[in-house]
Amino acid sequence: MRAATGSRNPSTRLSRTATSGADCLRGGVRSCAIPGSRCTGWQPSAQSITGGLTSFKPQNYKCIKICNKISEGSRCHSAATGDRGSVRRSWSSGASTAPAGRGQRASLATDEGSMAQQIMDPGWKVVVGSGIGISFGAAPIFTAGFAHLTGAMAQDYGWSQAEVARAATIVLSSTMVAYLFCAWPLDRLGSRKFALISISLFAVSLLILSQVGNSLLQFYLAAALFGFVGAGTNVVSYAKAISRWFDQRRGLALGLAASAQAAGSFIVPLAAHWIIAGYGWSACLAAFAVFELVVCLPLVAWLVVDAPPAGDSATQNDGPRPSTEAQTAEAGISAAEIIGTPTFWKLALCFAVIGMSFYAIAPNVIYILKRRADVTAADVAWIQAAGAVAALFGRIIVGHLLDRLHARVVGILTVLLMALSALINATADAFAPMVLASILMGFSISGEADLMPYLAGRYFGTRSVSKVFSWLLFAFCIGAAIGPVAFVWLSTSSDSVVLPLLLLSAVQIVPVMLFLSLGRYRTPPERVQGLAVALT
Repeated sequence: MRAATGSRNPSTRLSRTATSGADCLRGGVRSCAIPGSRCTGWQPSAQSITGGLTSFKPQNYKCIKICNKISEGSRCHSAATGDRGSVRRSWSSGASTAPAGRGQRASLATDEGSMAQQIMDPGWKVVVGSGIGISFGAAPIFTAGFAHLTGAMAQDYGWSQAEVARAATIVLSSTMVAYLFCAWPLDRLGSRKFALISISLFAVSLLILSQVGNSLLQFYLAAALFGFVGAGTNVVSYAKAISRWFDQRRGLALGLAASAQAAGSFIVPLAAHWIIAGYGWSACLAAFAVFELVVCLPLVAWLVVDAPPAGDSATQNDGPRPSTEAQTAEAGISAAEIIGTPTFWKLALCFAVIGMSFYAIAPNVIYILKRRADVTAADVAWIQAAGAVAALFGRIIVGHLLDRLHARVVGILTVLLMALSALINATADAFAPMVLASILMGFSISGEADLMPYLAGRYFGTRSVSKVFSWLLFAFCIGAAIGPVAFVWLSTSSDSVVLPLLLLSAVQIVPVMLFLSLGRYRTPPERVQGLAVALT
């Protein structure tokens, strides 16, 4: 039963926590309105009324401000409230006052301090913590640093490019196996604990790899450990936590977190080249291990939280949401049902081809570029850094586009850019076009980390998002494991890197056609702009 308005005297003071302006925008800005007027969603709790005090609970709204309404005027001020589950409303004797004017209500939404409070919202802290863990996880160290590390090891021990490529395949194969099993501990331990364990084990694997001698068996075993434990340092560990904190802006949140991988991919090749040139590849691996333990581990432990508190299942910055997908952790269909859908297998094949195409080039990048032009290892590091910058902005842009366009459109765009990058590399013989190809590839692969968790959530819900994401990563890794050795085999057979690069460009027609064949989302985005390309 809502409190009636107009039944008390003008001396009444009304104090209540108000919803955020975004929550009340649907009916106009009514953050300062008395419950029962235009800002809806407030219901009395089952608690008894004692001493004139009634508890009210919001329906999917959050309490971020306190608004004091006085008969002679209104004033609103920011207030941190530790109780997001209930709204307290206290009455003194007399009649209620008239509702505040539109301008007064609007001022509440723009009150000083709300911006700072939104910036410090726990949902965005999770994004920052996830980004720190991802930025120096196995993915950027492998994709951006592996070629430099193994190149130095091969030079010291006399290993061939084919032997180095086999190590890349072992890393990716062990990562693929790890993705098969990581959903189980993720569901039981949660993103935070699983990520902390993975970071610790990954640091150990780096130290072990730094002690490898002139033995391919030792090298391959250390590479297998690197890939297996490193799987938990990638996006898969954080996707479920981010999905639970965000719904409407999930694409942007995932894009921001995944963009940290691009930041790491910018730093890693430059740092690896500098440390290897001055101290050797062993010192480089040891330095990376120390950084994992001293920087990444404590920051992830501090910032990452698995899910919002009960009754507050959406971040303040995520805007209004009529759906309950982000508020219900088990929304979606079961894993068994997902496997039986054609959509799942189409997505799996898409990402297998994308994985093969990217990792055919990434661990062989020094080998490819040196055969196309007279470049040094330092030149290659800067070419990789240019691609990382493109990936950094690309991930943010892709995440932004995913909230406005259908994911099929975004997927097709990234695949076409990958095809163009491979084509330029096949014809380039100078530094500048190689930088352009790296930029296109960086922007293209930036969509991979965003598309997988986003499509998993939109087509299958959040109930099994960890499992689906792991399976799609498994498919990605199957292609990725084939890529390095297949590329070196084709280039050796043809005595040129041009043929495999042209084939990589042509094969992108497969994911393009598969993306075109996808149907509507199972869980539609909350906003669809009129000019959004849906292809339906």
